[in-house]
Amino acid sequence: MTACIYLLSDRRYNTATSFLIPTLRTVFGQNIAIHTVDEQGLSHPGMWNPQTTCLVVMPPITGEKSTYNTLLTEKIRRLEYQYIERGGVSWRICASAYHAFQKIEFNSPTPPYHRKEKNSSTPLFSGTAYGPLLGLGKEVDPNRKIHHSIITPIECILDGQVTELYLAYSNGCSFKDLDVNTKVIAHYVYNGVKRPAIVEKNIGHGFVIASGIEPHYGYQKKPPQSLKDINEALRPHEVLRSQFMLALLGRMAQHAVKRDIMKEKDLRTASLQMKSNLEFFPSPDKQSPLAV
Repeated sequence: MTACIYLLSDRRYNTATSFLIPTLRTVFGQNIAIHTVDEQGLSHPGMWNPQTTCLVVMPPITGEKSTYNTLLTEKIRRLEYQYIERGGVSWRICASAYHAFQKIEFNSPTPPYHRKEKNSSTPLFSGTAYGPLLGLGKEVDPNRKIHHSIITPIECILDGQVTELYLAYSNGCSFKDLDVNTKVIAHYVYNGVKRPAIVEKNIGHGFVIASGIEPHYGYQKKPPQSLKDINEALRPHEVLRSQFMLALLGRMAQHAVKRDIMKEKDLRTASLQMKSNLEFFPSPDKQSPLAV
C-alpha cells in the first residue's frame, strides 16, 4: 500500500495550513500521498494505521481562539496515542503544540489581555505549554494587533555545531516542567534568554514533535500581499531555515524508512543531497526569566 501523510485542514476550526504541503514536498516525493482531513476524517481508523501513515500533522491556527480541545476528542486522543505507540510520528505546531501538553497557560497579547489555564484533553507530554512569549523580537508590522509578524532567533545543534537561525513566530508556546523523556531540539534565544522552542518525545515505537515556533514558513518569490512584510524579513535567513527544516522533516522521514513504510527512493533527491542532522541538547537548560 502507498505510504501517506495526513494533514488536518478544517476551516471551521481556523486551521492554518499555508506552506505546509510545499514544505512536506521538499522531503517527501510524489510516491508519498498527502491527504488533508477535516474533523470527520480524524475519526477514521485507517488514518491512524502506522503501517501506511508515516506522519500526521496538526497545524497552527489563525487568531487566538483555539478549539483543539473540542476537535481532539477522547477517541482521537486514543487513536493518536496508539498510532504513535505502534511506530507512527505526530508533528504538533503552535496551537496544537499547546494541546499536546498536560497543562496549558495562555496569556492573550491583545485586549482585554485575558489569562487562561486549563488541562489539555489530548496530552502526549507531561508538563506545561505556556505562552505567548513576549519580547522575542520586533514585529515586522507594528500595526498588527496579533503577533503574527515576528522573526525570532532559535538555537539548535545542526551537523554537530550549535547554530543560530531565525524563524517565524506567531503566538506560540514554550514548555516547562519537562520529564526526562522529553528532549529539546531547539531553544528560543532572544537577548541571551533560552527557552525550549521545539521538543520531541518517544512513545513506544514512535515519537511526537511539538513546535512552539513555525519553521515551515519561509521566503516566497510571490507571496500573498498579506504576507509581504514577513516574507521580506525571512528572506536573509532562508538558506539556514531551509536546512533546518530539511533536517527536522528528515528525522520523520528516516524513521519511516527504517520501519520500511517507505524507501529512500521515495525521498526527494535534493533533500538527500542536502541531508543534515539535528541533535538533542544534552539536557534542558534551567528556565530563565522571560515575560509571558
